[in-house]
Amino acid sequence: MKNKFVKNIILTLLAISFLIAIIFFVRVHIKTKEFKGFFNNGVQSYLSGNMESAVADFKKALEIKPNDKKVKSILIKTVVELSLKYYLDGKQDNAINTISTAIFIDANDPLVRNAYTQIVKGVVLADSSITKRLQEEETLKTSLSAIKTEIVQLINSYITVEFQKMFGQSEEKMKALSQKSDIIIWILIIIFLIGFTGMVFISILKYYEYKRESALYKMHKELLDEVHGKTSVLVEGTVLGLPEAQGPKIQEIKIIEAELVDENDAEIGERLISPYLNDSDIKVQAIAAKVMYKYNKISAIHKLDEMIKISDSSARIYAVKSLEEINTDETANMILCLVADSDSNVKKEVLKSLWRLKSKKEISAPIKKEIEYILQKVKSEGEWII
Repeated sequence: MKNKFVKNIILTLLAISFLIAIIFFVRVHIKTKEFKGFFNNGVQSYLSGNMESAVADFKKALEIKPNDKKVKSILIKTVVELSLKYYLDGKQDNAINTISTAIFIDANDPLVRNAYTQIVKGVVLADSSITKRLQEEETLKTSLSAIKTEIVQLINSYITVEFQKMFGQSEEKMKALSQKSDIIIWILIIIFLIGFTGMVFISILKYYEYKRESALYKMHKELLDEVHGKTSVLVEGTVLGLPEAQGPKIQEIKIIEAELVDENDAEIGERLISPYLNDSDIKVQAIAAKVMYKYNKISAIHKLDEMIKISDSSARIYAVKSLEEINTDETANMILCLVADSDSNVKKEVLKSLWRLKSKKEISAPIKKEIEYILQKVKSEGEWII
């Protein structure tokens, strides 16, 4: 039992570990979907000329995957491109604020440093000659064109087959695919949680069963010590007019039977009674088989069937007594098979058992009729020995 309890604890821990892995997988799955969504939106916005929206979406994508160098590079180049565009459109304040964002992302990036220098230099030269300003603007336009080319190349190198499929689908189809994926993930989670909850519940039941069995073993030992003390004064059944003594093992079996009366105790009862089925004392075997019937009917019937077929007449007598106490149609039929037993003592016990069984309410009418017929036949043949 202890080993089973430990096994259940290990299985529960494994289940918890698996649950954590599932949760981690779901989190990664959700984050990956969010990343793809933001990145996809950023690309779509960039290609449609909405630079501000592209920068915002690329930022969110980078927040989810802060170590993604390609996304970081795309974001920086997009910010630089936007700042240069602001500058060329005459929005110098927006240009400086935007390029400052790029510095915050990566101040050591050569492109950022160069763009910042060009924008600041252009602002300083705002009051200079037209020729100088035009030259500076041409330089910025050249830089802007180069950056745009680099961004497109980076996007193309980053976009996987999966992303390409996303770009080729409508927003409705993308949402449908996303929902389908979510449903599958949550179904798996629900199935696992149901199984996990069941395992935890079973483990709790096993734990209390283990505690109960431990308490029962302790009480069992205490009662057995008391039984051994009381029976130690008995010699061969009677001493000073005391009634016939039951051996300590029979007392043990009866204690187990008296304690384990709940249906939930069947497993414990079977384990406790099983050793007595192979005891050297045939009487102990028979009584153990009778008690075992409460916990495992097949095992009990199999044992008693073995006993009524062996050559030892005492074994057959004790088996008949146990079969009678079980008191079912099946056990009555087994007793009927011994009516013609060659041993007179066995036959006598069989007839006595049948006589009592024919009045038991648990026995069906057809079996009672057969018992009555057999008893009348034996009596008419002059073999009535009870």
